[in-house]
Amino acid sequence: MGVILENTNNEILTYKRKGFHAPVFSIAKGHLKEGETFKEAVDNI
Repeated sequence: MGVILENTNNEILTYKRKGFHAPVFSIAKGHLKEGETFKEAVDNI
């Protein structure tokens, strides 16, 4: 799952990856827990 977060200045939140994929920037992402909705997952970022 990937989420694109945009603020009121039309800027998109990214983060700089570490390890094997460094120094690539990426969007916020993660995994859904069993029974978790997309909204719940986004609220936990």
